[in-house]
Amino acid sequence: MYSLNDLSFDDFVTIDDHRGKITVGEVDKEIRFNPKRIFFVKPQSDKQKRGGHAHRISWQMLMVVTGTCVITVDDGENRQDTILKSNKTALTIPPGLWSSQLYKTKDTILMVASDMIYDEGDYIRDYQIFKQFRNIAN
Repeated sequence: MYSLNDLSFDDFVTIDDHRGKITVGEVDKEIRFNPKRIFFVKPQSDKQKRGGHAHRISWQMLMVVTGTCVITVDDGENRQDTILKSNKTALTIPPGLWSSQLYKTKDTILMVASDMIYDEGDYIRDYQIFKQFRNIAN
């Protein structure tokens, strides 16, 4: 079972020249899995919370496109808050960890890449069931 120690932060390479900037991440380098699904999340209001679930087997990589997002990751015993505000740094979350996001402003856009196509059965949306999944006593 994965823990907070298994979170990874990867900086994508940014190339800047007279034409502008390009930021690049490659599978097996900055991207630690082969993405099967990518989606973008934009909140309706400032300080909106989203997420609040875990994945049984899916890996996810989160990167802020614009704005600031506080990512809280929880292994059932410990929590870690990470502020993402750069479109260069990605946070990879392994399966079995609870995650939620606080979008600082309604203009924040978060990109999420997953190693699986959508499967509702992969989601754990109840925190007590999550703790049971991790074999943690209440």
